Amino acid sequence: MSESMQLSLEQQFSLRSFETQVQKMSREQAQDFLVKLY
Repeated sequence: MSESMQLSLEQQFSLRSFETQVQKMSREQAQDFLVKLY
């Protein structure tokens, strides 16, 4: 995961908030959310 070192501050922030969102969801919701994203 050396690529994560090159993330901009904005990307780190959005990733952090994304992780927070996922943690609030159930596992099924998170998987469904990821399927829609990708």
